[in-house]
Amino acid sequence: MKRKELIKHLIDNGCELEREGSKHTIFYNPITNKSATVPRHRDINTFTARAICKDLGIQIIKIKKKITNNNSWQKSNTPKTNSKSRKTT
Repeated sequence: MKRKELIKHLIDNGCELEREGSKHTIFYNPITNKSATVPRHRDINTFTARAICKDLGIQIIKIKKKITNNNSWQKSNTPKTNSKSRKTT
């Protein structure tokens, strides 16, 4: 998942940016009085994102599944045309 999506989820659930570390961002939840670190990577592992939400005591983020564009079924199911079998008149 993207880091921006996780940060938006944290802020929407009442967490605040506590401080910026050298390699991590620290978020604080004033309701539960807990804090957690968010790594500074563009993509964050699903397991890590859920653990951060659990550590802060907020709703676990729902991960959107990536849809891959796999058109192999279309290629195998399309009728094949044979260019050699054309009739010339």
